[in-house]
Amino acid sequence: MVLYTQFNAVALSILNCVYVLCVCRDIHTKMAGNTPHNLTEVKMHVGPHEYGPLNVFEGEHMGNFCGGSYFVTTAKNDFITLYRLHGGAAGQAGQYWSVEQRGGNEAYRYDMALPSSWGNSLQNESTLLVPKGVLLFEGKVGPQEHYLGGGWQIFIPEKIVQSLFELKETALHQTGNSQRHADSIIERMNKMQSEMVSNWEKERATRIVKRLQNSSQNLPVSIQNALRSGGSSHSSGDKLPTGSYTLHEERVTCLDGSSKTMSVSVRTEFVKSVTTKQGRTVITTNYYNIIYTTEYK
Repeated sequence: MVLYTQFNAVALSILNCVYVLCVCRDIHTKMAGNTPHNLTEVKMHVGPHEYGPLNVFEGEHMGNFCGGSYFVTTAKNDFITLYRLHGGAAGQAGQYWSVEQRGGNEAYRYDMALPSSWGNSLQNESTLLVPKGVLLFEGKVGPQEHYLGGGWQIFIPEKIVQSLFELKETALHQTGNSQRHADSIIERMNKMQSEMVSNWEKERATRIVKRLQNSSQNLPVSIQNALRSGGSSHSSGDKLPTGSYTLHEERVTCLDGSSKTMSVSVRTEFVKSVTTKQGRTVITTNYYNIIYTTEYK
């Protein structure tokens, strides 16, 4: 998913005005049960037993969502305004945010599952504008200690948060280089987000491959044995049939909101034969490469 690639002087001025205004504006958003509010569009829903992006992004943050279930979203409009209460041991540029402004009272701690032992005094508020295209991970807050949670939270990976704060500073303190600086920040965020998505897709495919290595009955027996041995190479006294074999196909949801068919296949390539002699016995060993490929179509 690509962010806005150009912030001209007018856009930066508008962003500056929005930052100034949103500090004085009191926004209360009505939540709708287990579905996100109407400020974002859903790209993907990850259920409790699914291997989602938060299994890979900077640790397993899915445990902080109720039942491990969450939505992958992005801003519905050009920007979404997020709020964060912090103070004490909790800094302003944290990873967890809210779409509504609230006072930092005990009710807030229960809703957001924030034990006082964590050191967040909730005395200060940060405001962050997140451009459309930045992936957000949101859902009901899971319980922590004796706080049951149940409020609505938005998680943003740490490196993306840092870049968004840098973009905020660029908008609030404009110079002659603001345009160039904003472009470089957005380019960096695009690259980081693309890498995170790619890592998750590769890891998801790897997990499927591992599962299939022990359940590939539709393949020739010699190929099945080679796959069970694991690894990217195989040696055997017997010859393997070479070629490509489809292991698995399933319909999956991608983080751009599209639905595609993920096809996992394996290809065996002959490398060489080595003949050795042990006494009067001649031993021939055949070597093969085993290459897994994942395609989305």
